Amino acid sequence: MADITAAEKKEIDAMTYAQHLQIWRHTPSQQQHPFLTHGTAADYFLSEMWRKKDALPHSQRVAASKNVGW
Repeated sequence: MADITAAEKKEIDAMTYAQHLQIWRHTPSQQQHPFLTHGTAADYFLSEMWRKKDALPHSQRVAASKNVGW
């Protein structure tokens, strides 16, 4: 499993919860987004997405979800 690069970590850290959701929900399965398929980057991406979600009030989670859509 490849290690996460400093650039990947910095990019993930700078993302909002809504930006995480956008990638999570709208990246086509045939597209190999590095934050969803690249070993420790994928693990870090998901852990940060859930951490950012948990840090938001419910109303902001719902608003982000509705704005991103399916």
